[in-house]
Amino acid sequence: MDPDAFPDTLDFQGPNGMVSIRNPQFRYGFALSPSTTFYVSIEKPSSDVTFKTPEFSSQPNAPSPDGAIRLRQEFEGGHFQVAGIFRSIAASVGTGSSAKTDSVFGWGVNTSVGLKTFGKDNAIFAVAAGHGISRYLQDTSGLGIDAEVTSGVNPHLEATPAVGVEAAYQHYWFEKSTV
Repeated sequence: MDPDAFPDTLDFQGPNGMVSIRNPQFRYGFALSPSTTFYVSIEKPSSDVTFKTPEFSSQPNAPSPDGAIRLRQEFEGGHFQVAGIFRSIAASVGTGSSAKTDSVFGWGVNTSVGLKTFGKDNAIFAVAAGHGISRYLQDTSGLGIDAEVTSGVNPHLEATPAVGVEAAYQHYWFEKSTV
C-alpha cells in the first residue's frame, strides 16, 4: 500500500478501491539512487476464502507467506510507486472422503502517483488489479472472496479477479492550519 496516496476524507475507512491492509512483514529496502528505492518483503499469509454450499463449507489456510515487491520514485513534484503481491491461496474443498485441500496462485499490481499542484494542494491517483487480492482492497477485505470453488465433478479453487481505483484532489482552503 502507499500511505502517501491516502486522501484526507471524512470517511474513516477512506475510498472503497484503496489498497489498505497492514500485515506483519519482514522487509528489506535499498536505494537504487538518491530518489529511488526498491523493497522486497514476505508478509503474514492469510487466505480470505469463505463459501458454503449444501455439499461443504470452506476451511481456508495459507500454505506460504505472501511475497511483495515495491519500487518508489520520489521527485520534486510528488512521487510514483508500483508494487506487486504474489500469494498462495488455499482452502479445503469437498466433503467426506472427497475432501481435499486445493491452492491457487494469486497476484496483484498496485500503481499510485501523488502530484503537487498549487500551493499545498495535491492530486492522487491509484489503481490496483489482480486475481486473489480482494483481502488487500478496502471494501472487499474480509468478505472471503479471494478465491471461489468452481462447480462440477472435480471442484477446485479459482482466484477471483479484483480491481480497485482511487482518485482525489485535496485542496487546502487556508494557508495556515486552524488547529
